[in-house]
Amino acid sequence: MGLNRECGDCTMCCQGHLYTNVNNHPIFPGNPCPYISHNCTIYEDRPDYPCKQFQCQWLINPDFPEWMKPNKINVLAWKTRDFSNNVYLEVNECGQPIPSNALAWLYEYTQKTNLPMRVQVHGAFHYYGHQDFKQQWNVNPQQPPKNIFKTS
Repeated sequence: MGLNRECGDCTMCCQGHLYTNVNNHPIFPGNPCPYISHNCTIYEDRPDYPCKQFQCQWLINPDFPEWMKPNKINVLAWKTRDFSNNVYLEVNECGQPIPSNALAWLYEYTQKTNLPMRVQVHGAFHYYGHQDFKQQWNVNPQQPPKNIFKTS
């Protein structure tokens, strides 16, 4: 049985919790997409990148439980690539500290799947995974890679 989830009332990826650009409008923490109010005002004509291509892990990953929907826990998780082009899990807080049950679940998930993770906890980023993954962030720990969510 396939995963049948939809964004519905969740717009966390549009609220300025990602570093991206929509129709030449920069999106970053504190600067949400200008096309979002309660819903997307350009939904039918939204650009392919990033709007149609971005998929959070809750939306596409059957391992993520229902209670981990981004607008329910104020946390956004997605797979992306690091500076060495390896896939890892990026987890950002969305205006509130990450709930402890979500952090525990994510840590257990990344341990089980062997997936490195960069997770924001009370505004600061922490790194879990192999030594090479952690070491590369020592160079510039707060700077995200240029391409925030293409993994293929």
